[in-house]
Amino acid sequence: MDARAHINTHAREFIDDLKQWLAIPSISADPEHHSDVRRSAEWLAAHLSNQGFPVAEVWETAPDGLPAVFAEWPAADPAAATVLVYGHHDVQPVEPLEEWDSPPFEPAERDGLLLARGASDDKGQVLFHSLGIKAALAVSRAEQPPVTIKLIVEGEEESGSEHFASLLRQHRDRLACDVIVVSDTSMWAPDVPSMCTGMRGLASAEVTLTGPVRDLHSGSFGGGVPNPLHAMAALLAGLHDDAGRVTLPRFYNSVLPLSEEERELFARLPFDEQDWLTEAGQSGAVYGEKGFTTLERIWARPTAEVNGMWGGHTGPGGKTIIPAAAHAKVSFRLVADQDPQDILTSFSEYVRLATPDGLAATVTVQPAVRPSHSPITSPAVRAGRRAMERAFGREVLFTKEGGSGPEADLAEILAAPLVFIAIGLDSDRAHAPNERVDLSLLLRGAEVSAYLWEELATAGSDLT
Repeated sequence: MDARAHINTHAREFIDDLKQWLAIPSISADPEHHSDVRRSAEWLAAHLSNQGFPVAEVWETAPDGLPAVFAEWPAADPAAATVLVYGHHDVQPVEPLEEWDSPPFEPAERDGLLLARGASDDKGQVLFHSLGIKAALAVSRAEQPPVTIKLIVEGEEESGSEHFASLLRQHRDRLACDVIVVSDTSMWAPDVPSMCTGMRGLASAEVTLTGPVRDLHSGSFGGGVPNPLHAMAALLAGLHDDAGRVTLPRFYNSVLPLSEEERELFARLPFDEQDWLTEAGQSGAVYGEKGFTTLERIWARPTAEVNGMWGGHTGPGGKTIIPAAAHAKVSFRLVADQDPQDILTSFSEYVRLATPDGLAATVTVQPAVRPSHSPITSPAVRAGRRAMERAFGREVLFTKEGGSGPEADLAEILAAPLVFIAIGLDSDRAHAPNERVDLSLLLRGAEVSAYLWEELATAGSDLT
């Protein structure tokens, strides 16, 4: 029996197990569901143990944190490579409930789809590895995999992974690995399999410009003192030049440029710009840094965005004042190898230089997320691509993602390269009502997993 046949034979059992897990409302952002996050961790640990993992443990993250799950299945050869799979078992809140076609924690099968919160992000994509590992062992008739397999499945990803970095440092020795497999992203389309090779980071801040200690009558003082809102408008407008480039000092110094091969592979994706504009809130035109395509801009180039601006009179009718203060929220999507703290320092410097005499500026920074990058030429990515091509029977292309996660912490703390293996789709409605996953793609993901361990074992010493 080959891997696909084994997976198809055990598909119903796998789906029923997944539905049990999806029925647990493990919403990490809601304190009322923290006990459910713990139940979710306990369910997964028990499931992995039942599937044959010799080690399956619930790990506490902090006195007030939410639990993660660790599992390990050693290879028969002690010298074999070690592969760590990352995912998360917590889920997003479900509101607005009235927009769900069926209750979010009562998994429903419909037209080949499984509908439930967490079906795609990320329980389904975590669980297909258990089926894939069992398929690989069944085909090889072995009791141990060809590489040592470890899993770390956190319970706080959807609420910021607050304790995850400290958990990685605390258990660095037990999590030691040669490769990190991330199954928490998406691919281009069911008939266009792809691998993510990087995720943008995030830095954000709030700016306040203050002038007079109170609002002033514009007839008495207008034209004679600086207006905080005028200054804020100029400051924000100055974030970009005429070519759409960000003007912060040193902003592009560390940006890792796209290779010609990456640009060529991006260009081969069947991207329809007009359809994309329709999905982008029916936007009227594309915009961004000159010299780059839309996909390159949203995946591989850093950005500066104004998220909000307010101050002065915003109620009905007129009020002729010079406001005492102006406020704005800004954020920066960052790419490899930019450091969020460097960017926030640069932004603070920019604000200081752009603030007119007579006004005071305050910059309050928010927690940041570093970008991650996985070179397409790395042995780990090549092994993952071979596994995906075996499962899908066609060429696998590459994408990047604009979102952010804890991948940079994983790569840095564990000193191992990343490879993204995932079968989610943008149409899965992750974070939205009616989240879903294509069951045939979940089974294909299990097949990718079955081949992955063999491909990584073949790569051997090249991985380190």
